[in-house]
Amino acid sequence: MIKEQYEVYDMDKEMKRKAILNDALLPLLIKTSIPTIIGMLVMVIYNLTDTFFVGILNNKSMTAAIGIVFQLYEFYTGTGILVRLWKRQYNVIESKMIKRLKI
Repeated sequence: MIKEQYEVYDMDKEMKRKAILNDALLPLLIKTSIPTIIGMLVMVIYNLTDTFFVGILNNKSMTAAIGIVFQLYEFYTGTGILVRLWKRQYNVIESKMIKRLKI
């Protein structure tokens, strides 16, 4: 059963590889970038809404604190994305090594 799952995963992986190599670039970029764009828009809307409601309180120090926290939030988000990309690259390298060793 596990071997069948890996075969399905490899077929899906091979189909994605063929799509990336053979399909037109613009539709492929649009298809892969839409989830990222939506996620970033949700984050921006959340932060704008937060700033709006804190701004209603007419307290400058609270609004300034939101600006500082926003920078920290963006730093942590960027760090998370970086770690995720490193992990993905590690998985690619690891799978190539497993194929080479035929484990």
